Amino acid sequence: MAANLEKRVQWLTAYVVFITALCGYLVFSSYKNAGKRENLDELTVKRINIVDESGKLLRLVISNETRQHPGRSAGVQMPKRERPAGLLFFNDDGDECGGLTYYVSREKNSVSAGTLLTMDQYHNDQVVHLMNDEAYDSSGKATWIRRGLAVNDIPIGLELTETMKKYETLKQIADPKVREEKIRQLRREEGGRNRLFVGRNDLDEYGLFLMDSAGSCRFKIFIDASGSPKMQTMDASGKSLNLPLR
Repeated sequence: MAANLEKRVQWLTAYVVFITALCGYLVFSSYKNAGKRENLDELTVKRINIVDESGKLLRLVISNETRQHPGRSAGVQMPKRERPAGLLFFNDDGDECGGLTYYVSREKNSVSAGTLLTMDQYHNDQVVHLMNDEAYDSSGKATWIRRGLAVNDIPIGLELTETMKKYETLKQIADPKVREEKIRQLRREEGGRNRLFVGRNDLDEYGLFLMDSAGSCRFKIFIDASGSPKMQTMDASGKSLNLPLR
């Protein structure tokens, strides 16, 4: 009986020593490979998060549309929302500051596609865009093409998170006419207004287009759809003053 018990104790001791050694090896290996660089020929993933050295601060997200980051501004993460696939950039505060996105959207009788490189105002939305935006009907005819560089103006000091809170509050207004008017007013007061565009507009004009503080085009120098060079100034209502080229 004593001999049998002694054998069991010896076996149990050996087992404990083996498990301890194995755990030690695994822990040592994990530390050893913590800073190891891997060379891979191909990697297939749905999302990649690039973080800072602390491992906590997000700096870049590469994602498909389903897993895309909702955005973050002034330390506040936005609610989950639909966003296209692409890359999102995050600054030293961990706030979204721009990105590169691309998409194709299909409806019953139309298809639209686009690619957009953006830069955001601090604590707010996009103010610089490099874009290609297209839409076609079921026959393949272009219904909208806009491509080029755009610069927007957002009032300095506004916080995107506060504007979003106001927007969510306005969405709760029961009267649809009042609701839409209030939302339009909010966009006029706190939304971005295009001030400069260089490229092709939706009228098939290629040129330089300058807008006033309300976003209305006031001056443009361009080649029109027929190939004729033109220069125009407009009043605040958009009426052309037909300034001739000299």
